[in-house]
Formats: sequence, C-alpha cells, structure tokens
Amino acid sequence: MARLLTGTKLYEHIGKIFYDAEKRLLIVAPSLRLHPFYKRILRSKIVDTDLEIIIVFGKKGRNLSITPQDGEFFKLFPRIEIRYEARLRSTYYANEKEAILTSTALDVVSKAEALEVGVLTGSNILNNVFGDSFDIQTYEFFLQLVQKSEVVYKAVPHFSSGIFSKKKYKGSHIEVDKLNTGGGI
Repeated sequence: MARLLTGTKLYEHIGKIFYDAEKRLLIVAPSLRLHPFYKRILRSKIVDTDLEIIIVFGKKGRNLSITPQDGEFFKLFPRIEIRYEARLRSTYYANEKEAILTSTALDVVSKAEALEVGVLTGSNILNNVFGDSFDIQTYEFFLQLVQKSEVVYKAVPHFSSGIFSKKKYKGSHIEVDKLNTGGGI
C-alpha cells in the first residue's frame, strides 16, 4: 500500500532503503550529489559483493550531473552500473522490498533546505500474485528506463573458486568506464 512521506521521515526512509538493500539497489536521480548522511549509509555496502547497484542520472549534461567526488565514491563498489539518460527528470529509489518515487535529491536531508514529498510503496505477496499494483508498475517502468539508458560505468566482481573452498572475492573487473570523474564524461 502506498504511503505519503514528507520531511525528516522521507529523508530517513530513503536512507533505510539504501541500508536495507540486499540484492539490488536502484537509484534514479537527475543529478548525483550525495549528502554525507547518505554517503555514510552507502559506505557500509562497499564490501557487499552480492548487492547490485544500478544508478541512472541525467538532466544537466554528463559533466554537470555527477560530482567528481561522488563518481569516485561509486567506483568503490564491486558490483555497480552507472547509466546516463539526458531526458531524466524523475527521482526514484528502490531496493527489493520498497521504493520511493519522490522529488527529493540526495543532497538534501533537512526540512529547512526544501519542501519535499515522496510516495513510499512496498512489495507484498498480493502485489506479486496479481502483478497489477502501483509498485510493480513503477519498478518495471524504471527498469525499462535503465535498459534504454547509456552505460557509462560498469564493474563486475570476480571470484576464485576451489573444489573445497567457498568463493572468494578477487576484485572487480571494469567492463565500461566512460565516467570521467575529473569533470565530466
């Protein structure tokens, strides 16, 4: 069931979506400028080789929509795809359980800074059975947007495997790197 969030509850719940992500984190935002609050939460995910992070940004042009510092920060994640869509004006944050469709950018976490609103949706058994809910439609729309956007950075983790040992993370292979963190793409 959809819920309206504003102010501090909205900012905190965006952070909760980031923190609770286990399999996939989808960040869709016209520009990427991370507030230290969100950066701190995301930093705990850097060692998580199972978490797939997909970011789509756009709006102001490739060289203005993501800061060099935030571009370098995102390159620390072992399984990440950063994409660009010039026409993007929407903001959407999702993990495998919840999503927020909102006006809130990631550089804002204070009611004093801006008046923001967001719609929180969550997945449940009934939604998944009938497949006609707002959250599923929204998630599918943004996954289609991901597929149509341009990949500017992609890292995939590589593991060693032995007969008697668990898989061991060896590092990430950079498949695409058009993300110029020195001032643009």
